[in-house]
Amino acid sequence: MKLKILIVEDQFIEANNLRLSLDRAGYTVTPIASSFAEAIEMLARHKPDMVLLAIYVQGALTGIDVAKILVTRNIPFVYLSANSNRKIFLAAKATKPYGFLVKPFRQRDVLTTLEVAFELNDVMQRMPSRTTDERNASRRESNGTGAILTRSKRMQNVLEQIRLVGPSASSVLILGESGTGKE
Repeated sequence: MKLKILIVEDQFIEANNLRLSLDRAGYTVTPIASSFAEAIEMLARHKPDMVLLAIYVQGALTGIDVAKILVTRNIPFVYLSANSNRKIFLAAKATKPYGFLVKPFRQRDVLTTLEVAFELNDVMQRMPSRTTDERNASRRESNGTGAILTRSKRMQNVLEQIRLVGPSASSVLILGESGTGKE
């Protein structure tokens, strides 16, 4: 079964290049949505497996507003943006996207991001739902030699990512300065 992708992008050249790349890679691409209103309409009609979502297109809504709708409908998404400033990145990150691509895109980066996003979505779908208490308990994670206890939101995020990616066969690239404990 070919996976279906909805592209939400108002820049025709960018959107068309994405469509062509995805077609060549074997994905099914729905008609391109050039506005968020079109995107919301297409969600029900085409039932995409993944959405490539621009953060800004013309209109009152932002991609972050649309992402909140996607989350409630359990539809995974990857952000597309020409603007990579920290404030936008943090607002986008809060919606829990499956990836973030900065324009201009390289085909290899798009395909790799999609592969990782689909793998992560598969892992998330197999995981049982967690209660608030269980999410709060995730602050303490076993590392095989003892528990890691932290109040740091950043470290909790790292531990959550480890818990999500650990059971999968996906490769993970860990970046950091020498001596920071990447091993």
